[in-house]
Amino acid sequence: MDIDIKGKDFVKINYTGSLADGSVFDSSEGRDPLAFILDVGMLIPGLEADVKEAKEGDKRKVVIAAENAYGHVSDEAIQEVPKTQFP
Repeated sequence: MDIDIKGKDFVKINYTGSLADGSVFDSSEGRDPLAFILDVGMLIPGLEADVKEAKEGDKRKVVIAAENAYGHVSDEAIQEVPKTQFP
């Protein structure tokens, strides 16, 4: 049975996040699935939009552009903090 996923639904997904070169930066493998509620700002916009298009049980590959994730790198926003400031 296909179940449509819509706004405000509670959703769980297994995922592997990787960069264009294939290096993995995060994964739910070996952990509980990522659990979230749609349309309340818990996910980056690009992933949330794709999840809304999915059906229960789908396996999907999603490519998310910077503007649909955390935004473009801004040199003005980069700050250097000495390691001594971290516990």
